[in-house]
Amino acid sequence: MMKRKMMVPVVALLLCVAMVSVGFAAWVITTTTTDTASSNFKAHEVTDNRWFFKASVSGGDVIFGAPATMDTTGAWLTATNVDTENLTVTINLTPKADASGSALTWSATKYAGKTVTYNVKEITVPSEFNTAEDNGYVAAAPDIDGVYTVAYSANGVATIKKDGVEVTASADDTDGVSYNADTGVLSIQVEFDWGSVTNGNNPFEFFKGKDANATVGNGTYADQALAMLQGIYALNGKGYSVTVEGSLS
Repeated sequence: MMKRKMMVPVVALLLCVAMVSVGFAAWVITTTTTDTASSNFKAHEVTDNRWFFKASVSGGDVIFGAPATMDTTGAWLTATNVDTENLTVTINLTPKADASGSALTWSATKYAGKTVTYNVKEITVPSEFNTAEDNGYVAAAPDIDGVYTVAYSANGVATIKKDGVEVTASADDTDGVSYNADTGVLSIQVEFDWGSVTNGNNPFEFFKGKDANATVGNGTYADQALAMLQGIYALNGKGYSVTVEGSLS
């Protein structure tokens, strides 16, 4: 009887161990699933609106020189080997194909429905010009600054405006602005002038007939002519410039 009682606890203990060990084993099901995520690309067309033009000056240098013709009879102020007066030049704005300045085969119909805009800045002059202006030897630099537009209709006909006001679209120089429909060139006339000392006249014409020794101001007419022409000579070799911003829309 004693042996039987002692075996029961042992068997019970073994059974408990076996039941616990079953808990560490399990069925495992493994599988691989596949799914695909998709969407669309979205981008936008790019339009190349780069556009180039060339600004140039025609008509030569601005020359505060002698009149084209001079009758020196009785004149005490004359000119020898002096360049002929040239106070009018033209700024030409020419469309180009690219930044290198390659020539453009012009056709207004290519610009149909588009507008060329030129923002012309004030003329930049050297300090010597400002001094001459202050002394009345030359007039102020021409006022040509403004926004010039060349708007093309559906069939390529151009309408020219300055600061929103229509000007001529012909090749004539009306309003100081001209346009060549064959080349697309917009031209702006620039007119310099003599100053108040000679009432806007060439010095030769102004001083002719006056007494060189007659008193005027703090000196004589001869003194006045000398000071004026010396002031004008200070402009020799100096430059002026006009900055233009162009765009196509």
